Amino acid sequence: MQEAGPHGRIWSIFFGWYQIHMRQVAKLALADGTVYTGWGWGASGEVFGEIVFNTSLTGYQEILTDPSYCGQIVTMTYPLIGNYGVNPEDVESHGLSLRGFIIRELCEVPSNFRSTESLDSYLRRAGVIGLEGIDTRSLVRRLRTQGAMNGVLSTVDLDNASLIAKAQSSPSIVGQDLVSEVMPKEAFAWTENLASWAPTFTAPTPTVPTSSDQRPLKVVAVDYGMKHNILRHLTQANCQVTVVPGNSTAEQILAHQPDGRFAWPCEPVRRRAGGDGRLTLEVQGRFRVSRHGLARDRLRRHRVA
Repeated sequence: MQEAGPHGRIWSIFFGWYQIHMRQVAKLALADGTVYTGWGWGASGEVFGEIVFNTSLTGYQEILTDPSYCGQIVTMTYPLIGNYGVNPEDVESHGLSLRGFIIRELCEVPSNFRSTESLDSYLRRAGVIGLEGIDTRSLVRRLRTQGAMNGVLSTVDLDNASLIAKAQSSPSIVGQDLVSEVMPKEAFAWTENLASWAPTFTAPTPTVPTSSDQRPLKVVAVDYGMKHNILRHLTQANCQVTVVPGNSTAEQILAHQPDGRFAWPCEPVRRRAGGDGRLTLEVQGRFRVSRHGLARDRLRRHRVA
């Protein structure tokens, strides 16, 4: 590329010097012995986790706050991340549960009227390590052919042999109690609907019937790592929602006198059980938990005869 005059050449020299001397080197080592070297951003330190990828073009803040990525290091396939910053509204949980975040290029100067913070600052506050500047296409091709594998992401240990040994000896995510890390500590009422989350969005007419006395249906959502948008849809469908931790007993659930129960067995549940993530919960033989279809604004209540 031809530089635009002396100012362009000066900027090019300064940027090259900054890249070499000021930025923090970071490395990702995979259990198969592959090592990627790039630049660290966000927090500093060292973490291990299961390396996975996400192909979304937008919505990186929703991905970062998705509880299903607990214990994992997420790679984005889209090359430029962070261009619209972050804001307090576009979150799917009360915090970040993933271990690390890998991208091709970080946009350090976001531009969006809703942005309140840069992505770099957001991850630094949350204590999540970021890696940029590696060939994410190569990494994703490796994960596609060999499957998700353990890895170590570090800004403090830059020795390849040491990092590979750590990746190969790191514990598998299967069998870990990740649910306890992402579920709420106590029950709470959920009131936010889609309208308050997206004022310009015209929600469809709820298809959920009211109870026989015309009051909103009382739903207990058993949270094993539930995304907030599921709860927004329930509230939008004219449900009175109470969220309870995933370790709640049948007595604690029934104490809320619900018309129905919904359990969301996110990825950490599958990882903990080592199964396919499907869950059917019976509460004293009276109700069966509805597990699917709520994102389509429908609540299916199934009474057990």
